Amino acid sequence: MIREKDIETYLVRQALKHSLLLRKCQWVGHNHCPDRLLMSPKLTVWVELKAPNKKPRAGQLREHDRL
Repeated sequence: MIREKDIETYLVRQALKHSLLLRKCQWVGHNHCPDRLLMSPKLTVWVELKAPNKKPRAGQLREHDRL
């Protein structure tokens, strides 16, 4: 079974391989932050990681809409 952590490890390795900046995110005093921020010189992407067949919680979906 693939876990969210396995997907995150793969993302980190791929970001390093392609010289992309990748930061783990955490909001201070606020919940539902996306897991990672992936940055290249021309693009910035918020990343929410989920194990297969898992869905974002309601609060995460609201935060995705805000971002």
